[in-house]
Amino acid sequence: MNNRHLPIFVVGDRIVAANATLENERQTPPEISLSGLQSLIHDMDGGALIVDASGQITCANPAARTMFGIPRLEGRMVEELMPTALRDAHRVYRSVYASMPNKRPMSRYSHLWAQHADGTEFCVQIELTPFSTAAGTWIAALIRHAPPEAD
Repeated sequence: MNNRHLPIFVVGDRIVAANATLENERQTPPEISLSGLQSLIHDMDGGALIVDASGQITCANPAARTMFGIPRLEGRMVEELMPTALRDAHRVYRSVYASMPNKRPMSRYSHLWAQHADGTEFCVQIELTPFSTAAGTWIAALIRHAPPEAD
């Protein structure tokens, strides 16, 4: 018998299971330099963000700034990059993820939507990778445009 229990949330009229890893499967984030990672993501083709445990963006590469149409993403909350209707639910998901961070796609089962500064919504794929520094645990998010899937 599998003793796997995932948190369940009601979002609007939907019931959603959080995509969390069990404690015994938890990965320890690798220890790396924050400044080294900032240098690494700068030249990536896809959007890349470094986000702290509170959800604040601490670093964004030029591709992410272009993708979202915002010249300075640093200091913003990650929820500002998604449609307003999704922000409250994302805060809950982010809190669950922060308790057991692990390298994984942000969603395996549903669309992920982002929002450009001009209000245009677009579908994305996001890969999350936690890492540790002397200052704490951070999340690197790699973001790519994705075609919306048919329902």
